[in-house]
Amino acid sequence: MSFEIDKKRKTAVKKDGTRETKEKVVRAAKGKAAKAPATGSSSVKQWPTHEEIASLAHRYYEERGWRHGFHEQDWYRAEQELMAS
Repeated sequence: MSFEIDKKRKTAVKKDGTRETKEKVVRAAKGKAAKAPATGSSSVKQWPTHEEIASLAHRYYEERGWRHGFHEQDWYRAEQELMAS
């Protein structure tokens, strides 16, 4: 749907000649954008779950020979790796 904006009256003129206020046009556009279906090639990344991070961090702990004192580094590394993939 296309509109031309009549700046003097602050109304939008549809192709069929009817007029709507600018506020109605903006509200309608926002509502359509919010309800738009997600496409398959979305660039929105999903955050890794707590369980995914914990599992990978535990694997790093095992690979290090179950040495204590590095849990924060393991967690951060797991979080960064999962977010990058």
